[in-house]
Amino acid sequence: VLWTACGGGDRAGVTRIEGRIEGLGTDTLYLYGADALYDRVDTIPVANDAFSTPLPAVDTLICAWLQLPDGREYPLFIGPGERIRIVGSVVESLPAEGRLAAESSRIAGDNQTVADAPAVTDSLSAAGSPSAVDSLSAANTPSVASEPTEADSLTVANDLAFLRPLRLQVTGNLPNEELTGFYQSVDSLIEPTDSLLMVHAEAFIRSHPASLASIAVLAQYFVEVAQPDVERIQAVASPMIGDIKDRPYVEDLLTRFTSDEKTKVGKSIASFSLTGPDGENVGRADYKERYILLHFWATYDSLSRADLATYRRIYKKEKSNKYVSLLGVSLDVDRDAWLAAIKADTLGWDQANDPAGWCGAIVSQMGLHRLPANVLLNASGRVEARDLGEEELLDKIADITEKRQTQEQRKILTEQSRKARQNKKK
Repeated sequence: VLWTACGGGDRAGVTRIEGRIEGLGTDTLYLYGADALYDRVDTIPVANDAFSTPLPAVDTLICAWLQLPDGREYPLFIGPGERIRIVGSVVESLPAEGRLAAESSRIAGDNQTVADAPAVTDSLSAAGSPSAVDSLSAANTPSVASEPTEADSLTVANDLAFLRPLRLQVTGNLPNEELTGFYQSVDSLIEPTDSLLMVHAEAFIRSHPASLASIAVLAQYFVEVAQPDVERIQAVASPMIGDIKDRPYVEDLLTRFTSDEKTKVGKSIASFSLTGPDGENVGRADYKERYILLHFWATYDSLSRADLATYRRIYKKEKSNKYVSLLGVSLDVDRDAWLAAIKADTLGWDQANDPAGWCGAIVSQMGLHRLPANVLLNASGRVEARDLGEEELLDKIADITEKRQTQEQRKILTEQSRKARQNKKK
């Protein structure tokens, strides 16, 4: 998800995030700013599923992402001086009503963190949103399920965590409660097809043109999808008014697709410069006369970490191929974590890193919006393919190899013919 902010700066303001997410145990949550209005990453320590931490540097209503240890993320909206309360479960295993009662009771009884938290149902009902009981009951109906992936075995012990999107009950201001209400309505759909979900999302945005919640809905259902429809995105975003439409994230969102045109298949990519494991410069010039298959990943992203198995198989099959090189590109800002992953995951092919992460030049150069991703460049830097699956990549590499071998054979025959003509003249 491309909601990570770039930049720097100090701001005044204090708010607090607190709550309990069942199943976290003792771990760490991360809070990422979604645009330049909050350009930082904060850690939130968790003890016995509970957390409570003050957040400095908040002086306006901001968009952010709360990231769980397994890599899943949830949008939050935070204003100065607010107390944002979060209730949920990493793995929804209890009956809906029992889970709600347990979580509300724990929050109310925690003297150290959230002693004065109102009942979740009260705060949601007061905002005019459906009650949390409705939301949690809806969790037992069909929802926008994501298919289990190889990442499951790497990041969570219980596969149930990947059977439905992460759902949390967030209170403390109207945007959070509006988004909670939207997710409740989504989870109540009996047969949520992609087209129905998009209609549902568009209706929410049009009825909430001044809500920050609409930004999250726009991103999830229209932008961060396999094939974004640029015209529809612009049409859906057009009703947004005032501060919402002028926010840096939305501005970037609406102009992003102009730059995407420059990174489509057939377009040429400018030379890039990355950092190798030993601190050396790594760029396109290092792969003269070769195609480069770049695969983008990060240690913190569970899906791209699992996808490394694909490239291990490709490398094993193609490592002696003199026409195509494999280059892993990490977006980790933590160099030590990246180097440790190279060793732990036995990544024997070429590796490089952009320490600026999502703020780095390689992201815009390659038109990246999500992980994992791959881009195949030819020897002159033209995009030959992008975001192919394993079989498609192997077929593409086989096709490239056959064509290059044919070209070389023709060169050899041409040279032999030239020499024969010269010898004949002698």
